[in-house]
Amino acid sequence: MSERWAVQPYRARVRYAECDAWGELQPFALYALFDAAVAHAFGQLGVDWREMTKPGHALRAGGVQMNVSMPMTYDDEVDFIVTDVRMENTSLDIDVHAQQASRAFGTASAVLSFVSRSEGGTLQSLPPELTAALDRIRAPAVAG
Repeated sequence: MSERWAVQPYRARVRYAECDAWGELQPFALYALFDAAVAHAFGQLGVDWREMTKPGHALRAGGVQMNVSMPMTYDDEVDFIVTDVRMENTSLDIDVHAQQASRAFGTASAVLSFVSRSEGGTLQSLPPELTAALDRIRAPAVAG
């Protein structure tokens, strides 16, 4: 998709405790940073992502796919950029890309998937405040 999200990237610094024995960011820590970027993006639109994804609330994690092309290491500054959202009636896929602040190319990407379920576990429509935010989040297509 040629659209870009009309929100600021989430910047994080890789901490020593998040690294493995090789000094590279561990996958579980990378997932947490991708998730923080999503919360940051929706927060800029007035949507409390943490509240929406708490146990017993509208959205539940449905899956994640992460690809790392270049490892991030201790003390790297990384920008996480939400680049796309694909929405169905009951599900949401969010694309996030990571780019080291000192480099002009991406180092990792992820697709975070969520489903909207009732307390009983049946699928339900996405919350209206979320669909309204998605209508506001996209900027005009960037010519290129």
